[in-house]
Amino acid sequence: MSMKMMNAAYLVDNVALLSLQEKQEGVEFHCFDMDRKVQIAEGHIGWDMLDKQPFSTLEESARVAALKEIPQLDGLTVAPVAPEMLEQMRGGRKVLWQMKKADPELENAKNIRFITSSYEDRFKIPDGSAVEIEYPNRKFSARCEYMDEYHLRLGYDVLHICQLAEMLERGGGTCRPEPLITEERSAWDLGSKAEAGEAILAVCKVNQSLEPVPLGSYRGFKMELTFDSFQKEYQVLLKGEMTHRVPIGTSAAGNIQRLDNALAGIPARLEKAEQQLDNLRSQQEAAQAELGKPFPQEAELAEKSARLAELDALLNMDDRGNDDPDREKTTEKPSVLAELRDRAGRIPPMAHRDDEEVAL
Repeated sequence: MSMKMMNAAYLVDNVALLSLQEKQEGVEFHCFDMDRKVQIAEGHIGWDMLDKQPFSTLEESARVAALKEIPQLDGLTVAPVAPEMLEQMRGGRKVLWQMKKADPELENAKNIRFITSSYEDRFKIPDGSAVEIEYPNRKFSARCEYMDEYHLRLGYDVLHICQLAEMLERGGGTCRPEPLITEERSAWDLGSKAEAGEAILAVCKVNQSLEPVPLGSYRGFKMELTFDSFQKEYQVLLKGEMTHRVPIGTSAAGNIQRLDNALAGIPARLEKAEQQLDNLRSQQEAAQAELGKPFPQEAELAEKSARLAELDALLNMDDRGNDDPDREKTTEKPSVLAELRDRAGRIPPMAHRDDEEVAL
């Protein structure tokens, strides 16, 4: 065991932050999801296991052993970063405090900060570390030197951290901590993934069954190949507690990347499902509370319903009267001409004097 306790942090596969802390009984590790800022794994590696690792340093032995305990990660790209990045994680501050307690030099460490043009933190690296910068037409690595909290020397240039972020965004470039060249990730491991991708395509070519075909396992998930007749495409089923469908393309390496992307998206889908479940539970509780409440217009509804029944009864009675065949028909109205003749018969004749002239 070294006199100075080992503390280290790594960005793994550009998706997770791994911390290592040497203890009396071995090495303690914590792993956090970079997007959700939550812990996804933790554990302890004893000295008996560390002594079996074929590496020359405790840090490398602990890193390899820890990654084997985290099935969510491949560990194909591992880049050293500043332990100060733990401050961004939920529960990470406690881990960082323990590191600083064991190694007081971390308190005054010069860490170089990388941000977006809107000053959102991306990552931090120790002074003297390198970054890997990639533009659409070129890719290179450059050593970084701490100048102050807002400035760094990148190669031969002194830049403001926001100036660097704007340069990258304008040129469509990306920047990340330079990955380690690790002996534990050999060409054989990368080659085995390529072979697995080719094997999946080979099964697709010869498969004529409509039933799922077992393919083995990948990162702790059982794999089956199936053909979706509706989508007219082959799919790999990743089976754990749930089944995840991954469409298969024509590229062997691309298919392996699709499997990795599907597995990387599981935590986000799980969080969304949990939110939907919480929402349904809230709706259920609200509905149950409403069931126990009396209807506020219940008396008014009963009164209106009774009045409506009375009106319906009266309308039904009128309808039955109109339909009665024995009902007397209305007497026809007398003729106007007949009435005038009747009146003319009752008028007395007019008397005429002898001296009056009558027009004939």
